Amino acid sequence: MKKLTLFLTLAAALALTQSASATSASKVPAVSPKPANQVNILRWQDQTLQLITSESTGLTINNDNHQLVTISGRFSQSDWRWINGQLFVAALNTNTTELIAWHINLDTHATTEVARYHINRADQETLCLYQHDNRIDAFIADASGMLSQVMLQSNTVTGPVAIRTLATGTGIKACAVNDTTNTLYLADENAGVWQYSAWQEAEPDRKLLFHSPGIAVEGVAVTADGHLFWSSPDKPTLWQQQPDGRVNTYTLPEHLKVEAISADRVDEHIITSLYDDRTQRTVMRSFTVPERPAHFASIPPADAHLMASVQTSPVTRAGDAADDPAIWVNTDHPHNSLILGTDKKAGLYSYTLDGRQHQFLPAGRLNNVDVRYQFAIGSTEVDIAVASNRSDNTLAVLTIAPQTGRLTLAASLPTGLSDVYGLCMAKVDNRFYVIVNDTDGRFEQYEISPAGNSITGTLVRQFQTRTQPEGCVADDVTGMLYYGEEGVGIWQRPLRSESAPQQIASVNHPAIAADIEGLALIKVDNATYLLASSQGNHRYAVYALHSHRLVGTFDIQENTAAGIDGVSETDGLDATSLALGPRFPGGLLVVQDGHNVMPSANQNFKLVDGKALAGVIRRLVASNKH
Repeated sequence: MKKLTLFLTLAAALALTQSASATSASKVPAVSPKPANQVNILRWQDQTLQLITSESTGLTINNDNHQLVTISGRFSQSDWRWINGQLFVAALNTNTTELIAWHINLDTHATTEVARYHINRADQETLCLYQHDNRIDAFIADASGMLSQVMLQSNTVTGPVAIRTLATGTGIKACAVNDTTNTLYLADENAGVWQYSAWQEAEPDRKLLFHSPGIAVEGVAVTADGHLFWSSPDKPTLWQQQPDGRVNTYTLPEHLKVEAISADRVDEHIITSLYDDRTQRTVMRSFTVPERPAHFASIPPADAHLMASVQTSPVTRAGDAADDPAIWVNTDHPHNSLILGTDKKAGLYSYTLDGRQHQFLPAGRLNNVDVRYQFAIGSTEVDIAVASNRSDNTLAVLTIAPQTGRLTLAASLPTGLSDVYGLCMAKVDNRFYVIVNDTDGRFEQYEISPAGNSITGTLVRQFQTRTQPEGCVADDVTGMLYYGEEGVGIWQRPLRSESAPQQIASVNHPAIAADIEGLALIKVDNATYLLASSQGNHRYAVYALHSHRLVGTFDIQENTAAGIDGVSETDGLDATSLALGPRFPGGLLVVQDGHNVMPSANQNFKLVDGKALAGVIRRLVASNKH
């Protein structure tokens, strides 16, 4: 960006204000020219301060009369937030193309550098900050067309830590974040104004808020209460989108070619700083917009929080690939137990308890998988896993070597379904069952049996849901099957009778959001609980099976100390309360992670300590007794 010149005082800006319903903006006269690339207005105690970014004089913080802070260097853009009573400022260094961040104590005027980040692939083009959950992230667009989200500070880690990367194209000239709504806005000179979710676990979906042929949007800014502004050097107009979605336009003087913009609220005024590319100066406009409490819809928080202590290596295939895990317990050497995880585009992985890949079996598009123990083939008892194979609508039956855990495809059993999907297993009275469903709602229950040295499957039961199902889990002790209907809820029915099903949970509950995906059982203090992944709100519901009562929800948040991200949009999960050696002596919960970040990578599976899970369930049960 070229040099800019600030040519007003704050008093001048506030003296000329404008109603938000007006169609033109008053011109503010030039006062006291100063070299500057960007000006932000912020309130501290009873003072109104100016944060000035300059390629010639560095970063300065001024009040009306004095220069309070100076950081030498050449800086093109900056952004700021308040955290723990201190000012947090990040800026782009023009000479080194680095992002540098500082804590600034305005009482003592002391500055402390806290982060420095450099992108090797291309020069950094624009910067904006995002504050949430006592954490500050930066969004940085670079010249290669990629947008990086980088953690700069949190309660447990002082960054920088790469979070995720989005492909946005090379036209991004500015960005801004509304922390309240977790919304990221990008000014794209080739398209207009884009809207993304700033939340790191969100889908990388975007919405085009504004597009006009021949108008290259290069500036965007947003206030904390949701007033969004954008500008273009191609038209002397300032656009303002109000929190209710209405858009106002303000006509600027014809000679202005606005390349960049910032916007800050001071009481009832919104002060915008507009860079005029023609004169290389900054013009400031002030609008009178009464400050009102912002009302934004939000999802109620989960009742409890967990963190993963281990994550598996990512699956090889990109996109929505990893789907369903199962835990194989090595009964002789529990610390050598394995996690089985499907790649629904390629086959089946197995992982050690430290997350390393143990084996990959390219057996087809395996969707769901489950495990049972001591299945007799000939004169030998083996453990087996069965997976739904969408390549040919079969049941892939795999044996598990007792010492090494190595998987071998033993049989492919046909089904009568046209699009196999969810699957689970049961062992009731020493009989082995596989329950598999179709995306059209049909279920088939097979009994699998040895036939000499081979395996056969016999259809013993059929039933159907009205809409699409997926996850299921069986209680071998009670002979009860639990299965999810994604947009409806959870059902139960006995495995060995034709009794009518009973709905035990509904997505209409405010704590649950479709889709209902993975299901698992876990024992805590001699009681059995059903865990369900509530994919629509990125959390997990806990039901007491004896009463079918929802005792609460939990989510899995990031473990920044271990470099493991939080979990979102979980498909499948599995759990055990059995001790699995020194790493997981209290059992284990394994979940699929729909968005694997910190940094961006293909999907994987997250491992949560079973002792921590049991503690959460105990607290949820206790809180529901009052």
